Amino acid sequence: MIVDSAHTPPRPTTDAVDSFHRPTPFSEGRVHDVDGIGLWCHDTGGTGEVVVLLGGFTAGHFVFDLVREYMSGYRLITWEPRGLGRSDTPNPAENEYSVNVWAEDLHRLLSLVGVEKAHIWADGFGGFIAMRLAAEYPQIVQSVITSTEVWAGLQDRTKNWNVYSSIVENLGTTGRGARLLAKWMDVETVPWFVSWEASNISEVLHLETVRATVGYGLLDADIRSELPRVKAPTLLLLGGAKGQDALTQVGVSELREGVENLEIVVVEGAHDSYGVVTHPREFANAARAFIEANGAVTQP
Repeated sequence: MIVDSAHTPPRPTTDAVDSFHRPTPFSEGRVHDVDGIGLWCHDTGGTGEVVVLLGGFTAGHFVFDLVREYMSGYRLITWEPRGLGRSDTPNPAENEYSVNVWAEDLHRLLSLVGVEKAHIWADGFGGFIAMRLAAEYPQIVQSVITSTEVWAGLQDRTKNWNVYSSIVENLGTTGRGARLLAKWMDVETVPWFVSWEASNISEVLHLETVRATVGYGLLDADIRSELPRVKAPTLLLLGGAKGQDALTQVGVSELREGVENLEIVVVEGAHDSYGVVTHPREFANAARAFIEANGAVTQP
């Protein structure tokens, strides 16, 4: 399915990122003690269907702030995995960081906040965690909306990591370092993107865990063996520049071959990595349609 956004009004071109793009500051969430690990979580509460929003490892949960105005009526839950944001950052030299660990953390967190069934919407590296959760804990996952992240080895990201790590090691994860990373992401169609993403980076990344989080996603993560175990209805939600075939993106064929119940929606004109940012309404509309088609989730 192709969603043509050619006639959609553009996103406001304001630099007022604090007021418009920050409905979930860390101060509005809570750090939960999950078996000795502090995990930050934001929960809107309410009786609506539960949608768990899993951000990537750079913009973090803030990426979903842009779709919240289009997701009214749902109980929206988001978090930061261990190593990111206000969640604990145990020493990577002494503690494991992996997709399996993050999915286990998330499962325990959702149990703690009383969620027995949920839709999962993942962006970026959050897709690794979403698919592992759906494979390992099918009883909690009603449906999945995911990214193309399947295996770091599908493309050589060594150069990407070398650039990323060099910026962080030399300039840090705040100030100049954060701004340079944001510029490097190359989302030129959104005038406020660099300021917004630099703010995200400064709050989400930690120098001591960058290799164990971002580096892991770029170089080590692999969920190929999990894909056949995912039985929940799954939507691959893609952005695609006009004139290019989004279905040729790395990871698409693996998901098609591995996931039994897979649908694909392409939002034309949306950025291939930051489609939620460039076309939030279109992404949210596609997500809502998929969630509504795959059963109501009621909590006890």
